[in-house]
Amino acid sequence: MLFTSVAYAAEPTAATSPLVSFMPLILIVLVFYFLIIRPNSKKNKLQRDMLNALSAGDEILTISGIHGKIITVLDDGNLIVEIAPKINVKLARKGVSGKVAPTAPAPAKEAPAKKKNSKKKGDSGSDSDNSSDNSNDSNDSNDSDK
Repeated sequence: MLFTSVAYAAEPTAATSPLVSFMPLILIVLVFYFLIIRPNSKKNKLQRDMLNALSAGDEILTISGIHGKIITVLDDGNLIVEIAPKINVKLARKGVSGKVAPTAPAPAKEAPAKKKNSKKKGDSGSDSDNSSDNSNDSNDSNDSDK
């Protein structure tokens, strides 16, 4: 048996521009730029400007979470920070997370007088009544569902 095959010529297609084939890649790069790279660079610029503007007297928060007040800005870019009365530490500028609004010391308040618990032998406290009532209510609702 003799097989004959017929070869059909493919229809000519229009030549596509290389720009059209790279368009999805270009769009992905633009999306990454506007959603990730640009906001991150703005954030870094704000942090850098804040670090350069630090001066003596500013209250700061370190990256490790320690609050302190800048005593001196050294020439080498380091800071002397007071973290407690008469306790100073040397800190690199990059160790500062941000400035903190200065807080005024709170005025000393008198401690409120404590109430005496004068429970008598037959007296039941309201705390124990509430807890037992709550547990009974939840059990009652579970029983009615069955």
